[in-house]
Amino acid sequence: MLKHILLISAILGATLATPVAEPESATDLEKRCTPPGQFCNRGVPCCSGAYCGTNGLCSRCIPPGQFCTGGVPCCSGAYCGTNGLCSSCIPPGQFCNRGVPCCSGAYCGNNGLCSRCIPRGQFCNRGVPCCAGSWCGTNGLCS
Repeated sequence: MLKHILLISAILGATLATPVAEPESATDLEKRCTPPGQFCNRGVPCCSGAYCGTNGLCSRCIPPGQFCTGGVPCCSGAYCGTNGLCSSCIPPGQFCNRGVPCCSGAYCGNNGLCSRCIPRGQFCNRGVPCCAGSWCGTNGLCS
């Protein structure tokens, strides 16, 4: 009986002496992420502020043609369009002057929207035609 009591005491003592695992800190969790430029298809998520691109690499920005969600910005020279994709140009009807050009065949009008034609009184010869019923005059304005 004394053997059993000593054995139980030894087990309880070892259990109580075992340290309790501390919760992981934010820096420990950050160490278990994939940094930008590294392959991200190995079961370890990209680090905070990055996303896993279709090329299999973590990136700090989303290139044109990819969905722009999750708090990661579009790459320089692109914006997140109303279709949810990063785009390297702004289509007609969307607000311009964001550091991203209007798409080919459109220009940024005085109303702040990309347009397929230039209204009367605006400079022409930008590779975009004057709006219907007007032409590019000798003074360089759509008339």
